[in-house]
Amino acid sequence: MTGAAVATNIGRGLGCLYALYYLVNGRGRIALRWRSAAATLVGQNLGAGKPERAEQSVWVATKYNVLFLVAIAVAIVGFPAPLVGIFTADMEALRYGADCLRIVGYGYGFYAVGLIMMQAFNGAGDTVTPTWLNAICFWLLQLPLAYALAEWLALGPHGVFWAAAVSESVLAVLAWWVFRRGTWKLNAV
Repeated sequence: MTGAAVATNIGRGLGCLYALYYLVNGRGRIALRWRSAAATLVGQNLGAGKPERAEQSVWVATKYNVLFLVAIAVAIVGFPAPLVGIFTADMEALRYGADCLRIVGYGYGFYAVGLIMMQAFNGAGDTVTPTWLNAICFWLLQLPLAYALAEWLALGPHGVFWAAAVSESVLAVLAWWVFRRGTWKLNAV
């Protein structure tokens, strides 16, 4: 039974890898690109004078990005030790690495939203908003929070991991809020 299960997983895994390779190598009928699709779609649609279509493309990209990163989060939250074990056999590094993956993975759904929203601003030609949001969330929130959690609450590295998850989540919420206001459409048209 074990051999059959291993063979099935290897066969399906290789098939999946081949399909992904075929999609991203650019020579098939369908070619996927890993560039920031939201920025391109926003820029093209705003340039064509279709801000509503630009916004709709962001929501579609967000939906797919959330689905993808939540699937990744399920894997890293559910099985962090085997994933870290690929890179180290040191038990302490394995423990901290697994904890880091698990904690940061909790924020992947938010990270998916923030990533697309930030690229949408860039695609609209608004580089100021992402700059400010990054400064607020990472310099003013993440760094002090990491220090406070690690030192003052004595969480050590776990405090740093939680600070990363929290700051990414706050970034996503703020970016979503600013995006929903729609001023990026007015500035670019």
